[in-house]
Amino acid sequence: MRITNNGQNYSYSMNDQYSTTRYSSRVNQKEGEESITTDLYDRKERDNYFSSEDGIVVKRTNSSSYITNQQYQSRLSSLGFYSGPIDGVLTSEVSKKAIKNFQRVYGLSATGEMYYTTGTKINEAFNKYQSVYSSSGMTTISNNYNLDSVERMNFARTWAFLTVGMGLTAKQSAGVMGNIYVESRFSSDNANDTIYPGDHNSSYSFLPNDGVAYGLIQWLSSGRKQGLLNEANSMNLNYSDINAQLSFLRVEVSGTYSNWWNQIRNTNDVHTATDLFRQGIEGTNTGATARRSAADYIYANVGGV
Repeated sequence: MRITNNGQNYSYSMNDQYSTTRYSSRVNQKEGEESITTDLYDRKERDNYFSSEDGIVVKRTNSSSYITNQQYQSRLSSLGFYSGPIDGVLTSEVSKKAIKNFQRVYGLSATGEMYYTTGTKINEAFNKYQSVYSSSGMTTISNNYNLDSVERMNFARTWAFLTVGMGLTAKQSAGVMGNIYVESRFSSDNANDTIYPGDHNSSYSFLPNDGVAYGLIQWLSSGRKQGLLNEANSMNLNYSDINAQLSFLRVEVSGTYSNWWNQIRNTNDVHTATDLFRQGIEGTNTGATARRSAADYIYANVGGV
């Protein structure tokens, strides 16, 4: 049973610094009242939490404002992770899958449970996504680049991932995004344009060794495409899913391409970030001018959002 307040489901958890604290809660089912017993070192900290009997908990934002379970589901949906009903049940299989995949993409411990750090990161990522997606700069980019609704969402989701999930600055993120625009126009189901025209290629059947570039950054080699497929399968997602691809990008830049990624993280120049991503991670010498131009345009329009 979950505790509700005015028809809303709530969740709460210990912050990492209170990882040794034990919580238990019970509910008076007749009156819907909550009773908490705890051995917190600082008992005042208890007042910063709203508990639920199902064991899923998040820290409330302040004394009068709560983030409901339904809001977390809605925010995960906007970020492309959740596709179930907005019912506030964070322990359902579809909710746990969304939470676990979010944690994986955003570099958290992938438990599938809603802890304080996860809730905080969801809010941070959603706020960044929403501010970019609804900005006048995003409208300008969409109109000028003729992005469709999916590409616009993917743009904002990727920007949130790079800035909130990967810790890049706006200039560094713009350099990466300039490359993605040239490669795929922010379409995660885009296959090689000379073989499959158009931004979206649902008719393409993914094979690692078919020599067809695919996805946000147009993965091409059999090894990299197999890696993408493995990542998607491990997340129980399709290879065309944007978050499967962002998760695999995290895998690559944390391993094989970490040296190039560290160089990107150490520059404060849009063009340098663009060139480093093109040379080291895209692995191409083509389109340098177009990628720089796109990066400049993206930074000019959403770099300050």
